[in-house]
Amino acid sequence: MPMDVAWFLQGRIILMRSYGHITHEESETANEQLKLFFAQKEQAHIHTIVDQTDMLSFPIGLRAMQDSFSMINDPTAGWVLVFGSKNQVADFVTSMLAQIASLKYRKVSNLEDGINFLKLVDPELVHLLDKKQSS
Repeated sequence: MPMDVAWFLQGRIILMRSYGHITHEESETANEQLKLFFAQKEQAHIHTIVDQTDMLSFPIGLRAMQDSFSMINDPTAGWVLVFGSKNQVADFVTSMLAQIASLKYRKVSNLEDGINFLKLVDPELVHLLDKKQSS
């Protein structure tokens, strides 16, 4: 599957990786997986980090982009951090839709940058992430 969804930090941070050419159907499947992760929430906020480094294309239609945000319409959703995109048009459309949907959205340079940002905005994660890195 061109999109992998897994816990980066159980119950707190989801890591979604996209590979190759993503179809609308694959995006919908990933959104359904994300909804299951949000249904398992143990804490007030679940953050999502999206790695698009190996993604070659994504359905850019407005409807497809709106659907990609449906996974995080949960009122307790945390930040959505994205890195690795090589498509400036998709970045612009994503940023605009995130603003319209009032999502906490941010482009970051890489996974480490995203983790450092989350430590700043969600101090509860500092100890948990440091513990994860030391194990």
